[in-house]
Order: sequence, then structure tokens, then C-alpha cells
Amino acid sequence: MNELRFEDFRKAYGDNVIFDNFNYTFQQGIYAFMGESGVGKSTLMRCIAGLEKYTGKIYLNGNELKGTTPKVHMVHQHYYSFPWLNLEDNVLMVFVGHKERITEKDREEAREFLTRFGLGNHLSKIPSQISGGMDQRLSLCSAFINPWSNVVLYDEPSSGLDEGNARILAELIAEHQQRYGTIEIIITHDERLRKLLNPTVIEFTEEFKTGRKLLEESEDANLS
Repeated sequence: MNELRFEDFRKAYGDNVIFDNFNYTFQQGIYAFMGESGVGKSTLMRCIAGLEKYTGKIYLNGNELKGTTPKVHMVHQHYYSFPWLNLEDNVLMVFVGHKERITEKDREEAREFLTRFGLGNHLSKIPSQISGGMDQRLSLCSAFINPWSNVVLYDEPSSGLDEGNARILAELIAEHQQRYGTIEIIITHDERLRKLLNPTVIEFTEEFKTGRKLLEESEDANLS
């Protein structure tokens, strides 16, 4: 079972202390970070991804995380694609990052994800030939085809998606988590996505961030 554990975690920007004496364990499942802008949601996500310095320790399955690792995959709010590659090859770049050989079965799966996201008729196009919304969906497909990362992080993944694509996104996140037993963490203000996924909701209260009290609610309790 995948486990992401924080021990005596502290993160501050000068005198501005965001987390202090933070101890928490994520088990496999889907989590949603909630709270006003500036409370530390993106900061914690970036620390998990190895993109921010901090004190204390973060462990993934008993091994301390130090810097970036292929065990953690992050889908950024401002998505990044490879402008010289077509859509199919963009999705498959995750295999290159993990130094894995790409098989025809892998290509079929990449095409399947792209088709489910309405991109099946654009496989041979490069990112500059598609819309920004299409490019956003393209970046998400790389997460869903990835079987190696134990933790998948999404920063506002449904921003700009219409109702149909938001539903498809929720289906793909849930399917990926069930298939690989991952820890999937989402920052979102989208009520549609939260209702569709029914995640464990983490409220970024001061008590939660400083270890004085843990406030963790189910989605049902949050909406009641």
C-alpha cells in the first residue's frame, strides 16, 4: 500500500511560516486540497514534487524524498507540452522520462486516452496546431498512461474544462487510482470535480498546518 508521510515538516518564506511541526500521512486514495488562495496548498504540493526546499522529512513508502523523483508525477496548472512532437508522442514522453521502451500496446493506450478526451482526430498535430484547452487535456493524458509514479499531483486540472470533459477527467483520475493504487492529490475550486470524485478533503486551516489539530472531512460532510 502506498504511503506518503510527513515528519516534523516546516516550510517558511522568511518570517512567513506556512507549515510548522506538520505531521501527516496520506494513504492510497484521492485527496482534494481546499482553502483560500495563499494558505499553502500549492506550496505543499510543490514540496511533495521536490520543487521547494523545506526542513523536516517527507517519506514515500519508507524512503525519504529528496528532490524530484519519477515516483511523483505532477500535472502543473500551467501545462507544458513538447512543441516539436505530435500529440501521441507527447503523451508517450513519460516513457522516455522513465527510460522505458515504448511498445505498440503503449501507443494504442495513448491513442485511447487522447480519443476519450476528444483528441482522437488530432493525433498527428503538434501543440501549436491545437487550442489551449486541447493542450490542457493533452498534458493530463501523460499522467493517466503513467504506471510508475506512486503519487500523482494535479494543480487545478479542470480549470477551463466544460462539463463533459470535467466528467471524463474525474473518470480517468478514479480509474488510474484504482488501477495502480496511487495517492492522487488535487488542488481544485471546482465543485463539479469534487462531487464526481468524492475525495478525502483536506482543509488548510492553521490548526492543520501547524500540527495542533487535524481537520479532515469527507466530501459528504463538507457539503452538508
